Amino acid sequence: MVRITLTVLMVLLASLVAPQQSSILQGRLIAPDGTPVRNREGTLHLRLYDYESDRWVSFSIRTDDEGIYCPQVRGWRDEENLKGLERNKGKRVVTWVYIYVPKVGALITRRFLWTIGEPLPTLQLKPPAKLTVKFVRLLLNTEVERREAPVRLPDDPESVWVIDEDDWLPADEWLTVAGVSLRLNPNEERQLILPVMPARKIPVRIRVFNPAFKSGESPPHLPIKGNLLTSQGGSWSGLVEVDRTDPYQFVFVPPLHFLRLPVGSLPMRPVVDTIHELDYGLQPYPITQVEVEVVDEKGNPLRHFLNLLTLNQTARDRLMEALNDARFYGREQILPRELMETLWKQLMETRFHSTERKFMLTPWTPLMLRVYYGEWNRSGFVAVPLKTAGMERLKLRFQLNLPQQEQPQVLRIKTGRLEGVARTLDGKPIARRTIIAMFAEKELVDWLSEDDNIAFYTETDEQGRFVFEKLPEGKYDIFVEDFEWTGCVEVIVKAKETTKVTLIGYFVPFEEPKERTITLRLQFPDGKPYFGCDVSAMSQFQSHGRTDEHGCVNLKVRGEWLEIRASDGSWHLPTIRLAPDQTELTVAVPSILLGQVEGRIFLPDGQTSDNVLVTAWKLSERGRFGRGPERVAQLQVLPNRLPEQVTRLRVLPDGRFFCVLPEGVYVFKAEPMPRDYGTPDTGASLSPPVFVRAGEVARVEWKLKRMLSCRFELAMPTEFTKLPWLGTLFIRQESKEHVYESRFQLPLSVAIAEPLSELGNEDVIWDGSIEAPQGFYRFTSWGWEGEQFEGVVRSE
Repeated sequence: MVRITLTVLMVLLASLVAPQQSSILQGRLIAPDGTPVRNREGTLHLRLYDYESDRWVSFSIRTDDEGIYCPQVRGWRDEENLKGLERNKGKRVVTWVYIYVPKVGALITRRFLWTIGEPLPTLQLKPPAKLTVKFVRLLLNTEVERREAPVRLPDDPESVWVIDEDDWLPADEWLTVAGVSLRLNPNEERQLILPVMPARKIPVRIRVFNPAFKSGESPPHLPIKGNLLTSQGGSWSGLVEVDRTDPYQFVFVPPLHFLRLPVGSLPMRPVVDTIHELDYGLQPYPITQVEVEVVDEKGNPLRHFLNLLTLNQTARDRLMEALNDARFYGREQILPRELMETLWKQLMETRFHSTERKFMLTPWTPLMLRVYYGEWNRSGFVAVPLKTAGMERLKLRFQLNLPQQEQPQVLRIKTGRLEGVARTLDGKPIARRTIIAMFAEKELVDWLSEDDNIAFYTETDEQGRFVFEKLPEGKYDIFVEDFEWTGCVEVIVKAKETTKVTLIGYFVPFEEPKERTITLRLQFPDGKPYFGCDVSAMSQFQSHGRTDEHGCVNLKVRGEWLEIRASDGSWHLPTIRLAPDQTELTVAVPSILLGQVEGRIFLPDGQTSDNVLVTAWKLSERGRFGRGPERVAQLQVLPNRLPEQVTRLRVLPDGRFFCVLPEGVYVFKAEPMPRDYGTPDTGASLSPPVFVRAGEVARVEWKLKRMLSCRFELAMPTEFTKLPWLGTLFIRQESKEHVYESRFQLPLSVAIAEPLSELGNEDVIWDGSIEAPQGFYRFTSWGWEGEQFEGVVRSE
């Protein structure tokens, strides 16, 4: 009797101590060899998403003899999680599962639909493997205090889980762990060591001088990158977040100044242990106000118009951001609306007409100024590069010599007559249609001519005949003004002559593409539907939708070309051409695999410096790299969020850098951090082509190029070997009480040179001499009458 009582008590006690099981969550596990996972303990992680809430729950599980598992309730947290499932019983949710049984197997699923309360789908585990992720600070070689790392499938960006050292991972499939793609072998125990680059953005304390401070005044606070610097009499000071890898970070400083934050002076220390200081007093540079005067040899004003070409588009775009920043945060106190509009127009637009004689210039956006001048048939053209060294005013006086005045009875513009007939391919006349004669220099003729421009348009008669009674001599394209007609002929009109032409055109029926609906089926690479994904489709307009449980979504399109991408920008597909009657389309989402790159940059003398920027550029499928970087045919950049480059880094003091990139072929460009004034000792250079593959570390080393002093002379065509003396350019630069004057004979030997081996918008002004690294350059120059010449030179 006593034995029976003790046995019953022991059973009751064991039932109280043992973990409870719940039937709300269960499923069946299959081992990698196809047999049930019997009587084993493991861990189950669930992510449940119903488009309104997103929940993560985790349980310990135990399987029975048939491989059926249920969660083990071992504490209050498990009880609360199960109660939450009970409350949502019957709800259909998007589900991700990460499950493992130690030494047996592991699995990370793509998304699937699950009705809470029903059994989970049968899951077959992959062979198990273990991975330890170690993050190491470069330069210091010390481990970062971080034990967890994110892991996901490469084709489902939302299948993200955080692992630690005790977790098991599936082998024999690609995983993205902490941003790196890898594939583990069965039962492997691997350690992944990932270098950690210093933080790009760091807090910095800065102090900026107030260039317009007057005693007794109380200037407003200065907005900078969303923060406000407090006014302290003759300066502003405060904390601001600065990107150490971005050399073009500007601040608008009233009344009319810009400050470029000198991030090159911030060291690339791996650990930000203290707040960096730029507290020595930053001096903003004034926006130079340029005034142009064009006169003849007697000082009489000449009719003219200006054409400005901005050469540093990157800096110009960032100046726009600084203006927006000052306008939004500073309101009218910092940047009044009228001043904002004036700055925007004169700094950001590249074309100025004859009525505008003033514009603005900054030290970071040099210009090529082209001046068209003259009086009707007495005209010319000069080009001058413009740079500023922080001057407040720059006055340019072009005193020009005009050709001798022709006799009054001579036409202001030499003209000729053009007559022709327009016919179809079968010889029928093209009747009652407008014919256009498009002049290659139509803008210049419009400016010079006071005559009505009806001379550039005419109409065919019933027999298809047309006549231009008076056209300025030159080269023209003659075509029909109707988008349903095509056909064009090139003619040269000579003064006082009649030119005859026959225009053959044919009718192209044009119908506006009709809007239609196509059913897009999105699937994973294994053919399973990719549902619950917000997609965006771009044809002639943009359409949005979310895929259903079959991976389908109806999208409205117009036209034959379609571009499909995830609405969050995580992936995009190449442009697809649709058939005219196509109503269904099945596509698979890309599986993006990532590889590691470790590089090192040396100065020409073999030393290293952290004042070097590195950008990565991805070669397109049509790119050629076998002949060296100068022969690269075409470059394409990923991702689309940064169309100018894949990534931008600043190297460490020992010249090293580390990054992770999608698989492909890349070239890396290294360049010194830009300076406001003066020429750096080194120029940009390209690395050899680098193959980036998943699961591997690509290594590359190369040197910066040394800057060379070159003398550049234009070899003009024969008829321009002796350029005429056009006049004199007087330049007056003013900065407070300082005045600097100089003069130059016109025309100047001027060209814009673009490095053939560089990747980006880096036009260089050549005005007779240049400091440039050795290499090939494509240049553009102009003759004294506006003729454009192009060629290739080598700097050596």
